[in-house]
Amino acid sequence: MFENIIGNRSITARLEREIRTGTPAHAMLFVGNDFSGKISCALETARALNCSEGGEWNCGCRSCVQSRFLKNPYLFLTGPYSDFYEIRLTAELLKNRGDLSSLIKFVRALRKLAMRFDSRILTEEDAKKIDKEALLSIGTGAERLIVGDFSSEEQRLLQIDEAVTAAERLASQAPASFSVHAVRNLISESYIGTEGKKIIIIEAADTLSVASSNALLKILEEPPVDTYFILTAVRQSAVLPTVLSRLRIYAFSDRSREEERLLLKLFFGYEGELSLGDFILKHSGTNLEEINAAVDDFFAALIDENGWKRFYSVALFKTSDRRLFTLFWRRLSQTAASRFAAEIKTDPVRQMLYARIQRVLNEGLTALTEAHQSPEAVAETSFIKIKKILLDRESSA
Repeated sequence: MFENIIGNRSITARLEREIRTGTPAHAMLFVGNDFSGKISCALETARALNCSEGGEWNCGCRSCVQSRFLKNPYLFLTGPYSDFYEIRLTAELLKNRGDLSSLIKFVRALRKLAMRFDSRILTEEDAKKIDKEALLSIGTGAERLIVGDFSSEEQRLLQIDEAVTAAERLASQAPASFSVHAVRNLISESYIGTEGKKIIIIEAADTLSVASSNALLKILEEPPVDTYFILTAVRQSAVLPTVLSRLRIYAFSDRSREEERLLLKLFFGYEGELSLGDFILKHSGTNLEEINAAVDDFFAALIDENGWKRFYSVALFKTSDRRLFTLFWRRLSQTAASRFAAEIKTDPVRQMLYARIQRVLNEGLTALTEAHQSPEAVAETSFIKIKKILLDRESSA
């Protein structure tokens, strides 16, 4: 159990102990930095909970065979999607190695995307936007690769490329947030009986709107029999306190450099000197330098006497690329804690100040992803609100 998880052995040992003794929480929060292994651990927890033979990774029971390829019909995975790099990287690994381990990694990467388009959860509006041909192509391509029904190596490689192309089309349509309507659909689905345990994984719970968070409260407190919720987050402080109180918390630490090297070698066939985070961002198609520079400019403009002039000079705030702006806004929210860390550690008043700022940033994400406001409007409105919070603090100091 948890043999495939690299790092955070204290957490996996705790989870294994709870599963073996029949004491797992029905509502959990896996919290930690990006690339700390939260989602991998959540998926392995889901597999172990449904295993009928003790939970070993190579178990041959029907549930484990399904779970290794993320085909268990009682597993739900939802939340924002930004992991297309994993599809690209595992595709190259499968092309080069062609073994069962690399096949499992590629198929799982494809299905982590496809599961966001589960018809049982999507709202009618989101369902209409789906590239159904691309979704079907991913499904049939994954099945063909599992069966291995190819007359030549060229056909196998072509199938991998076709699956990647379809996934790229589909990834651009993935919901940027988990709307309150999708939450309600998921809740309704959780009450439908199953043959096994139902596991519901919600990524980026720290970006949920207040409405979506409130909609989850009752079911997190009293989930249906054999239903488990696993939420992931980078910032525990950004999860609504009433939600947090219903969750058993598992705090993930960053992997050591040795653990990162091992993961990069096993999962991506890479043996260079890049850290895990740098390696992934390099292959994600994201201009990290532009995002980080915009984050720095946003906070600098807040305290600059000529803040508005500096604010309006940042091109990213006016971008029409909603995906890029959403990545920027999430990085802004994640960085806010460290920007104010020196002030909030011991001062309750400043802790409240930071909480107000974090609430503004969360509201901005909701306006961007659910109300479909323009990036420029979101940036400007949030900047005004945070500037006012800081000015109020100075005038009352």
